[in-house]
Amino acid sequence: MSETLGTGRPVDDGPPLLRGPGTWSVTWGGVRTLTVLELRQRIRSARWVIVVGFWALTVGALSSLIRWAAMTSQTERDSAGALMYGTVLLLVLSLASLVSPALSATSVNGDRSAGVLAIMQSTLLSPAELALGKLLAAWTSALVLFAVTLPFLFWAFLEGGTSGGRFVITTVLTAFTLLVVCAVGLMFSALTARTSTSAALTYLTVAFLGVGLPLVFVLGLAIVRSDDTFRQQYRAYGSDECQLELVTESRAHTEKTWWLLAPSPYVIVSDAAPARHDLGDPLSIIRSAVREARLGPPIDEDYCSESRDEDRAAERDAQPAVWPLGVAVDGLVLVGSVVVTVRRLRSPSRALPRGSRVA
Repeated sequence: MSETLGTGRPVDDGPPLLRGPGTWSVTWGGVRTLTVLELRQRIRSARWVIVVGFWALTVGALSSLIRWAAMTSQTERDSAGALMYGTVLLLVLSLASLVSPALSATSVNGDRSAGVLAIMQSTLLSPAELALGKLLAAWTSALVLFAVTLPFLFWAFLEGGTSGGRFVITTVLTAFTLLVVCAVGLMFSALTARTSTSAALTYLTVAFLGVGLPLVFVLGLAIVRSDDTFRQQYRAYGSDECQLELVTESRAHTEKTWWLLAPSPYVIVSDAAPARHDLGDPLSIIRSAVREARLGPPIDEDYCSESRDEDRAAERDAQPAVWPLGVAVDGLVLVGSVVVTVRRLRSPSRALPRGSRVA
């Protein structure tokens, strides 16, 4: 209540201005509202049905070829089944990592260009609800594509050589990888004005996590090489006696750089899957290679021991698991991407990308 000038009569100033929600205030109703809205827009598009159908046909055809190749090259059914499962899983992980960025990398800047984002920012939805709703919608779409491939993974599972625990663990970690990819795409969508730029940055980031880090590890082998002097036992040609001598040679100390491999989705999924030492499937091969890198070169070389390979395998298995570190790093990427997205969705914004429209 206040007084008008000269009359002394109190007048009503009207209701107080509504204050918008805080930046980080989150309610399930707000997140759910935006998620449903985003999903309805995707489902209404005929392109979504075409993408899902083409995705199913592609994975089905490739799975059939992989099964034929596995059954032809392997004599034992369990070995062929494990080979098929590991190959199909890595194929699905690769294809999903290529498709998932398209589900989120244009979410924010696309709405901003169309003038839709400003309308949503003027509602009572908080920036955190906007970010989480868009992320959940993109992740749900990615999970739909992943769910389409589950029958083919289950087919490979039924071929034998794969335990139920391996099936569950790899499925959960693949879904987690898709969530990280969607979050990265959403972050670049909020940071850049052009959808082509955000999509390109997302693909580059996904490629760096998937194959870029292993490539950096390989290129870094020259840096961690050093001349080591160690004892070597061996049998000379034509002799049954074991000889011992000191040898100096250059060896790569991969125990210093193995951690570069940990954030790769392929390493996370492979290392977390229970190993099958009797089967040469892709998951077990990657798992053994990463733990061999973590172990580094042996202190001494004993070529006379008949159990040399078994002893080395036991040392590899005694190494701590690599995948928890990878999940932790990717989890930080996930959280960091969400935080950046929320800060970029604050209204009024302190700065907009050049060329952006407000409404």
